[in-house]
Amino acid sequence: ESDTVIGPIINSRQLEGIQEKIAAARSDGAQQLLGGDPTGPIGSVLPPHVLLGDNTVASARQEMFGPVVTIIRARDEDDALAIANDTEYGLSSAVFTEDTLRGVQFALRVEAGMTHVNDSPLNDENNTAFGGEKESGLGRFGGHAGQEQVEIHPGGVGGDDEGLQQCCPDTVAGVVGVDVDAVLDDAGVDATPRDGRRGDPPGDVPAGGEGDEAVLG
Repeated sequence: ESDTVIGPIINSRQLEGIQEKIAAARSDGAQQLLGGDPTGPIGSVLPPHVLLGDNTVASARQEMFGPVVTIIRARDEDDALAIANDTEYGLSSAVFTEDTLRGVQFALRVEAGMTHVNDSPLNDENNTAFGGEKESGLGRFGGHAGQEQVEIHPGGVGGDDEGLQQCCPDTVAGVVGVDVDAVLDDAGVDATPRDGRRGDPPGDVPAGGEGDEAVLG
């Protein structure tokens, strides 16, 4: 639509990367239905590109981060779901349908960090968990989601909580930005190392040995 505002690509490197993926998709057999050359004061406004192809073309199998969409024909709903999940990425997705309930049921089976139904807004509220799946992210952030990503997996040394003394709570806290000591205290776990030094394995357990882990989900 002529009144749709298209902003510039963030920098020339990103613009070149998008154009290279479009060219690669055409080489892979995709048909370009809509496109054009960059415009604007410094040539960084890339017009929307629409391609027709399959899930093997570059514009479909890679993250574009630009105004590019690849249309892929599906036989039915199950085939559409298989196509949507046949990717190593999974940041955001959307489902458009006249049947909202059916759309929600489909969305729940999409392997992505978020799936919108009949819209594709940017939901970046502080109290809403945000994150991707697969190669598009690790865990969640926002609200209590960060704390919930620190999961205690039992097992290992003695089958009890002793193995947790091998982990490095301060290091984990630096990664997710939460007070791991408080999380462990709430869970009733004593994470104080037996030798009094946090971050070092206890003396009778070799470094790298089997034990419980504090895992970022």
